[in-house]
Formats: sequence, structure tokens, C-alpha cells
Amino acid sequence: MSDKTPLTPRQSAIIRFAKTHSWFSASDVATIATNTSPATLRRDLSTLAGMGLLEKKGENKGVKYALTEKNHLFLPYELGEYYRQDEDTRNARESYNFSLFPTLSEAPSLFRPEQLQRMEEASRVFRSNAHDMSPSLHRRELERFVIEFSWKSSKIEGNTYSLIDTEFLLRNGIEAEGKSKYEAKMILNHKKAYLFAVESMRENVPINTAYIEQLHRYVTDGLGVEHGVRDRIVGITGSRYTPLAMKQQLREQLIALSEAIASRKKPYEQALVAVLGLSYLQPFEDGNKRTARVLANSLLLRHNYAPLSYRSVDEREYKEATLIFYEQNSIQPFRELFVEQYVYSATHYNIAL
Repeated sequence: MSDKTPLTPRQSAIIRFAKTHSWFSASDVATIATNTSPATLRRDLSTLAGMGLLEKKGENKGVKYALTEKNHLFLPYELGEYYRQDEDTRNARESYNFSLFPTLSEAPSLFRPEQLQRMEEASRVFRSNAHDMSPSLHRRELERFVIEFSWKSSKIEGNTYSLIDTEFLLRNGIEAEGKSKYEAKMILNHKKAYLFAVESMRENVPINTAYIEQLHRYVTDGLGVEHGVRDRIVGITGSRYTPLAMKQQLREQLIALSEAIASRKKPYEQALVAVLGLSYLQPFEDGNKRTARVLANSLLLRHNYAPLSYRSVDEREYKEATLIFYEQNSIQPFRELFVEQYVYSATHYNIAL
């Protein structure tokens, strides 16, 4: 079953029931499905357990089900349906979930087998395309990637430069007419941060909290943003989720995030934890999501996997998938987006080292 295959209305109702009831039986669920036979309910519960959405314990008539922290990671959400609800009625998590990073560490796999297969096939294409490539062609391909990544990552954050504007800026140093210095600097910073990631890989600089803070300095240089872990409150537009406010807790959770990233064996999973986890934690005053995207690409580059340009992503879909992770701690919408963007990048850029 793919991430895009929706649950039936009855199965969705069972999941909603599970969010507010712990270790329930099929007879408990019957209270919300009065016109459904016990056998059908048991099949639905078995299906949801098989999908990894419910935990199951006991046997025969004593079997019970529950929605655990691990299950929350994989709950399916349809973006349009979710955002038709007012932010006050989404049953969203409003405060920081301290068990989230350990849960991301302990989950058996963050991608479905067919998703991993698609990305592995794309990775083989990525490495094959770079075989016997001349240094000059590699430089041109790297430049093309940096332009498209810098443009799209900035656009996700509201930057109004066009792709052509970005190309003239990064290749020729020519700023677009009618655009602010701030927008130009944001794009230039992406290039510096990405090239720092490439160079740090060649020098085998460890990826840890100090590395993340250095990436943030490159991303936000000259933009009026204080460097280092913040000591003031930040809010999330359009959401009731509120990130941590205490500096010491932010430092501790940044370490916890680094440990969660390192705990995953597959580079795809490391990158997914990095891009979502840093965005969720919001350890810096500004520039968190930009830093997260460069960090995730750093992790992929270290293993000769394709970095993501997000060239073909819809900015609204990206933001909505990220917000569901904030509010529901589900990776399901974003991992689907991640897979699509990975396959795109791996088959469109010849920049394997």
C-alpha cells in the first residue's frame, strides 16, 4: 500500500478513535461503527495493524490495539482535507514532543521497501551518469545544481527571485531590478553554505552540533539574524504548535537530534530526520528550514548519494507536509515528497563525486 492510497472512511474513523483511546478492543470500536459487523471491524483493525498504524497485543478474543508514538510517524494524511480544517480543530500537538527524536531513532525503517527501491535505482543512475565525466563538465553541472537549489530553497521561504534572476546573480553577480538586497543575499548565502558542505565533506569535517551551527552562519550571514542557539520565543505561522523557548533545552535537543541522525544507518533516513527534525526544533532565530535543507544534502553527499534541489517541488505542498510533521508528528506526507524529489535530483544532475 503506497502513502498516497487513502484509508477507507471507517478506517480513518478508527484511527481518530485510537488517538483518544489506549489499548482498545474491536467491541470498543463498535461504538463508532454501529452498522458494521464485528468481523468487518476485526478485518479493519488487522489491516491497520499490518500497515504499522496500530500496535497489537493479546490473542483471539483478548486482542487489543493502541496508537503508540511510533505509529504516529506513519499516520497517513491527505493535505487538502487536513488544511480544510481550521487550525483550532485539527487536534494538533501544541507543545514540543520530547519523545519524537528517540522515536525517529528506534523505528525499524522510515521508508517503505518500495520507496527505498526507487531511491536505490535512482542512485545507481546518479553514479552511472557521472562515470568518466571531465572535471570541467562536473563544475558546470555543480554550478547548475547550486543555482537551482539556491533558487528553490529561497523560493520556499518567500523569495521572489526567478530562476533566471538567480542564474544572473550567482554567475555574474548581477542583482535583479526591483528586488531587495535581502533576497539577493539569501540566495548568495545558499551557494556559500552548499559549497561549504562540499568542502567539509572533502576534509572529513564531522557532522555534529558545531557543524549545524556553522551551516546556519553561512545561511543567515548578513541577514540580521543572531547566530547560535536562540534565547527568545519563536512562533509558527498558521499553527498552534509552539517550539521550545528555553536555550538550554534547545541545546540539549539539538544534541538529541544529532544522535537521532547518527542512529539511522541509511543516508536517506539520515537526511529525512535532519530536514524534518531541524525544522521542527527551530533552534535558531531564523533560517532553520534553509539550514535543514543544506544539512540533509550534506548527509547525502557524504555517502555519494544525490543532494536534493527541490527543483520540481510545489512550495505549498512542501510547507503543508512540514506543518503536518509539526502538528501530528507524521512523516508520511513529507517522505512521499522526499522520495519524489530524490528521484528527480538523482536523474537530473550529474554531480556524483
